[in-house]
Amino acid sequence: MATHTSTGIVFPSVDLQTKVLALMSLQGQYSSTQESYKNELLELDKKYLAYYHSPIFNRRKEIITGSSQPTAHEVEAGVTESRNGDPTGVPLPPTSNKDEPPQVGIPEFWLTALKHTTEIKPTIEKKDEAALKHLTDITFSYLPNPGRGFQLTFSFSKNDFFTNEHLYKTYYYSGYSNYINRAVGCKINWKGRNDLTRTILTEPRNNGRVISKICAAESFFNFFDPSRPPSEEAVNSGIMTPEEFVAIEDRIELDHRIGIDLKDKIIPRAIEYYMGTNMMYPLGEPDSEDKSGDERKRFK
Repeated sequence: MATHTSTGIVFPSVDLQTKVLALMSLQGQYSSTQESYKNELLELDKKYLAYYHSPIFNRRKEIITGSSQPTAHEVEAGVTESRNGDPTGVPLPPTSNKDEPPQVGIPEFWLTALKHTTEIKPTIEKKDEAALKHLTDITFSYLPNPGRGFQLTFSFSKNDFFTNEHLYKTYYYSGYSNYINRAVGCKINWKGRNDLTRTILTEPRNNGRVISKICAAESFFNFFDPSRPPSEEAVNSGIMTPEEFVAIEDRIELDHRIGIDLKDKIIPRAIEYYMGTNMMYPLGEPDSEDKSGDERKRFK
């Protein structure tokens, strides 16, 4: 007697059905092994992240912010590194000119790096740049066990826009996989009317009065207030149109993609983004260091 499955597959014989079940058992073994591999890989990433932060990323921040000057050895090593595969590279600078005004750190380093990022640049409005000029560092850390995911930290110097020294964005993995399931931002403590995510619209009335309304505005800083996953019930009940549903899902997918790129590419290789050398590679070219394939999966 033929056996029918819920997916419409028909097993004309018991013999075929038993073989398919055996293959499903093997698939389960593979999935279990793959889960162990991902868990161990995540722990290995956490281990080596400690090496990045202390001697490398912290030193990078010192040079960017101007709290410390580059050493002669670092400059010479940088010449060699810049010419690795590129004979033109960045040449050794001439002897310092006494008439040249001193430069504190590297102004607008992170703003420049972000503007050289294909998917982040369109989110940066002109008004955002005045605040992003105060961005001194971007780092990430993995959530402590038993949490699964990572947190991005944006550090700012004192500015006229908000009182926060740090802004956070946390991405959570789904279950025991490395798929991003959801993202949580943080509250920005805006100063006065300097909220870049809001705008004031005026509407004249027939009686001569003018009504002011506060409305949402496009801004990079909406990144810290991510969209919530929509529900199909909202569409079925007419609260949301199918087009609105898709638009929200697209925003969530883009948000997850930006989070992954910040963690896996922009933060580790910030100087390449600052220099714009990252833009020399064809779009979509595989990244030998990119382990984010699983994380890019879209959740509905």
